[in-house]
Formats: sequence, structure tokens, C-alpha cells
Amino acid sequence: MTFLPIIINPAAGNDEPILNTLNDVFTADVDWEVHITRTSGDARRFAEEAVARQADVVAVYGGDGTITEVAQVLANRDILLLILPGGTGNGVARMLEIPVDLRQSAALLGGDSVVRSVDLGCINDHPFLLRADIGFLATVDVETPRLMKDRFGKWAYAFSTLQHIHQLKPVSYQLKLDDQELEIEAVLVTVVNMASIVWGHQPIAPGISPDDGLLDVFLLTRKDMIAIGEVASSPVLGNATPMYHRQVKAVEIHTSPAQPLAIDGEGIETAPAAISIMPQAVKIMVPASTVGRSG
Repeated sequence: MTFLPIIINPAAGNDEPILNTLNDVFTADVDWEVHITRTSGDARRFAEEAVARQADVVAVYGGDGTITEVAQVLANRDILLLILPGGTGNGVARMLEIPVDLRQSAALLGGDSVVRSVDLGCINDHPFLLRADIGFLATVDVETPRLMKDRFGKWAYAFSTLQHIHQLKPVSYQLKLDDQELEIEAVLVTVVNMASIVWGHQPIAPGISPDDGLLDVFLLTRKDMIAIGEVASSPVLGNATPMYHRQVKAVEIHTSPAQPLAIDGEGIETAPAAISIMPQAVKIMVPASTVGRSG
């Protein structure tokens, strides 16, 4: 029998009969129990308890922040993560092609699924699965209202970006990309593990993979609207992004003046930042049909 602790964040973006659906999907050979989060850190604590109890699989229903909190605990362990998307954007699920429908994602347990080991990023001891933002994008992440996220879902960040576009201005960045040092003025900087930027759920450039053991660093030096439009449209239309792009294993970032930091849409602190990658650290259940695809 499969022991399955399920960690549920009731503040996630979706409003649906979670327990009724899970009761319909899981068969008699699944011993499942529910843990409800109330404050920050609860998901991590419940995941640690699941590890101590030798769970076979840990499921998490919530947004990308809750998923990442659990993923950090399961990193480099032989415990599978079952993602039940319940957030506003569900970026991790979409990038891994996990169904956002609760019934379909729950059916991956014992269904037509495989295990994909994905990288886990870390910025100043904060884990992330999607991306770490510095400066302008971090401001957008932090100042996008919860009401807007609940109403517009993944498009909330697009609307918020347009509202904040007047704040886009050059900032001095000092970066160490592996062993190479770079000093540059940029208006937009992000370090990506598997994510898109702002809207859509397509990688912002070819070659981005969640299991290659590499971080993808993007910098935009132009602030004109043509460049912004090219950044926004490149994942959808396939045109080349105007952003500087490097693949590295580690990044150090200093800014002048100090800039905010955010991970997976949530603010954390301000630069400087030290960013690293844990290759293929988290074992996630994904549809078998996604095997062999990139991104």
C-alpha cells in the first residue's frame, strides 16, 4: 500500500472541492492523509514529518511557493513529489506539462506517469524551482495584488508589468558568472531554472531545461518599448530574445543601488545574491507522454 501525505494550502488560487475529488481518484491501495497549512513554513514542517515517517510519495496542492517549500525538503531523497496544481499561475506544473486539472494530476499516482528528476535552484539559502528575479521583475512580483492574481491568474503579472513599466530604469550590476566577472547596466535581470518571464508558460529562449544542471542568466540592457515587446513575444512567436543569455552553474550578483529579490513570484530580500543549482535533486511525477521533450 502506498503511504501518501497530502499537503494542502487552502489559500491557493483555486476554489474547488479538493477532498471529494481526491476521494474519487485514489484507490483502496493508497493510504492518504491530509495536512492543512496555515502559516509560512507549515508545508516544510509537514514535508519533514512525511520524510520521518518514510512516505513513498508526498503530494502538495497549492501554488509554486508551496510546491517549492516541499521540494526543498525532498531534495536528494528517494521520495517522489506529486504536484496537484492549485495556485494562480501553476508555473511549475505547466512547465513540466503536469495537468492543471486536479483529477488528472492526482491520477498520475498509479497511472500513466514517469519520474522526472529536476534541478533545484537556491538564492541566498532560499530554494526555487522556476526563477529568481532581481530588480524590476522582483518589484512586479511583490507588488502584484493577491486580488489581481485571484481574478486574472497567470495574466495578473502581465497587467502588473504594464502598470510598473515606468519604473524600468538602468541599474549597475556586478556579476560573477562561474569564473567570469561582468559589470553592466541593465534594466531587467532574471536567473531561470525552468520558467518563462511574466506571461505565458513557454521557455523564454531555446535550450532551457529543468534537468540540465545549469542556470540560465538573462539581462536586458535596452529599455525601449520595442525591446520590451521582443522579450514578451519571443516565447510565443519564437523570435530571438534581445536579452543577453548565459548558462552557468553559479552566479553572484551585486547591484548599485540595492535591488529587491524574488523567487517564484514571492519577494525575499535585497541584493547581493549568491545563486547555485542542485542538479536533478527533486523527483517529480509527470505524464509519461512528456518523456523526450525539452523544457
